Amino acid sequence: MARVTLRTIAEDTGLSKFAVSRALAGKSGISDATRERVVKAAGRLGYRKPAIRSKRAIGVIFDDTDMINSELHMQVQSGVRQEARDLGFDVRMHWTHNLDEFGAFAADNAGLVIVGPHSRQSLHHIYATGTPAVRVGWLDPLERVDLVSGTDHEAGSAVAQYLCRLGHRNIAYVHGTPRYRGRMERLFGLREILERNPEARLHDLTWEENADFVTALTQLRADGTNPTAYF
Repeated sequence: MARVTLRTIAEDTGLSKFAVSRALAGKSGISDATRERVVKAAGRLGYRKPAIRSKRAIGVIFDDTDMINSELHMQVQSGVRQEARDLGFDVRMHWTHNLDEFGAFAADNAGLVIVGPHSRQSLHHIYATGTPAVRVGWLDPLERVDLVSGTDHEAGSAVAQYLCRLGHRNIAYVHGTPRYRGRMERLFGLREILERNPEARLHDLTWEENADFVTALTQLRADGTNPTAYF
């Protein structure tokens, strides 16, 4: 069901959004007849008045199932606290993947920082509250939200350029368990530079959760490959 907003009521009644807002807030400048008309329309459409938010609180939502990035999340938490303190804002931290908790927490803050790979359904619940939000992580194509992210691709390219300047042409990327977006972006950046050099060879060392680096390296050397540099 679509969220009922002031615009919804304005379109239903043929009034301006400004008039609807003043009518529901009980402010002056609106006739009793218009106010009654707006209130009836709001009730019929199922309008719910937004919860009063703390004007000086920033909410940070972490995905509590994303354990592999817990160290990174602690750094994000520390950075948010420091910047918020300098700007005079309180910070509220919340770790969850429970859909029932997203809406209430989002509506209770002036703004949100959304950290980690939350599900599309969870993000829909958050965005539906109308609370200003910033994502930290990776977006889906055309996702309409502000983003702060690391320069993984650029970092991979910078490392490739550095290693090439040192004379390395046989380079191994210690990838680990695949499927993580940041690791893939660093690999893409590395490969982008090395592909320009016909003498360069890139080896992508991956392994699943039941294996490890030693196993992958042993297999690489068994094939006669001995990298001179590891990223």
